[in-house]
Amino acid sequence: MNAKKLAESIWNHPAGPRTIHFWAPTFKWAISATNILNFSMPPDSISYPQQAAFVVAGFIGARYCTVITPRNWNLFSNNFALACTGKHSTSRGEMSVFISSNSLFFPLHKSSPSKSNFLIRPTKCWVQASSSAAPGIDISKLESAIAKKDSDEVKKALDQLSEIGWAKRWSSQPYVSRRTTSLRELTSLGIKNAENLAIPSVRNDAAFLFTVVGTTGLLGIIAGQILPGDWGFFVPYLIGSISLVVLAIGSISPGLLQAAIGGFSSFFPDYQERIARHEAAHFLVAYLLGLPILGYSLDIGKENVNLIDERLEKLIYSGQLDAQELDRLAVVAMAGLAAEGLQYDKVIGQSADLFTLQRFINRSKPQLSKDQQQNLTRWAVLFAASLIKNNRLLHEALMSAMSKKATVLECIEALEKAQ
Repeated sequence: MNAKKLAESIWNHPAGPRTIHFWAPTFKWAISATNILNFSMPPDSISYPQQAAFVVAGFIGARYCTVITPRNWNLFSNNFALACTGKHSTSRGEMSVFISSNSLFFPLHKSSPSKSNFLIRPTKCWVQASSSAAPGIDISKLESAIAKKDSDEVKKALDQLSEIGWAKRWSSQPYVSRRTTSLRELTSLGIKNAENLAIPSVRNDAAFLFTVVGTTGLLGIIAGQILPGDWGFFVPYLIGSISLVVLAIGSISPGLLQAAIGGFSSFFPDYQERIARHEAAHFLVAYLLGLPILGYSLDIGKENVNLIDERLEKLIYSGQLDAQELDRLAVVAMAGLAAEGLQYDKVIGQSADLFTLQRFINRSKPQLSKDQQQNLTRWAVLFAASLIKNNRLLHEALMSAMSKKATVLECIEALEKAQ
């Protein structure tokens, strides 16, 4: 059979491109594709009931494709792939760990400003540090330590600078003590809408979804009116399927859409200010608690503050975080949420902050009950908000420096010089 006849047989097949039996399973491949991309995601971020449903549905669907008329091998391979990728994902639950061989990744803020990250990692932090030293103060050791990404040396340099009176704010709040906290305390402190802090915002997601659906719907209608014959059917169908693919990806692996959703966030007037406020809060609170910072970013889709502490890294890896260390990490994790809650009626980036806190809780000993976890969250928000409110000028100075893309060393100088 030559190429022309083969192409004709495929085109004219009862389940070929001229029928719905071809296009529906073709677009369904997006689900298997996103499952494959999920292989690199932390196991605890995957919905195992959902993946188990994919396994069952995939194998049943594959069997069904061999007995229907016409036999649809495209749909068969699609369902089989769905079952296999789902089975792989569920099997990862048996070896659920939170780190790769090179780093610990803890997202703190996942929806635009929603995609901010809290990283504790020994490598892969790139920072340029250059600054003019204060008169009589040698900060070259600190500059060198940041450039080398050496957390121990950064802490030693900041401790020395603190002893001689320069780094006065460094580790100025080293001790934190958890206590029972109520929503009324959050409101009294100035947190707006405290009872809704944990409700995820869908502002950016909705703007993105409505734009995609509206645009594809309009283009589909126009294509159906101006294109002749079969093209008047196929093209609108293909355009309309874009919305289905977006919905499929959003339900299975929403992280893949974050870059696009983040782009829509920039249309909101408070976007850049929210990002700076959120990340500056993580930076400030970590600095006050004595956690070294080696990098940050306010770029769309890459918003993060990088914290490096090898001792904490080992505790998290081994699942041996004690109550004191858990409290410190909880306060840093909730700092961005607290900063937004003090300024805005609705918090946009709390989902990943809360998810990160849950991951810390899961790696702590002893395990906390649900009531204890809820209280830890409220207390961490309260403590972080208190630090931010009591150090408002420092926070604003840090926001200004970070918005200007200052280096980490320049941000520390701005923080120390703020009055």
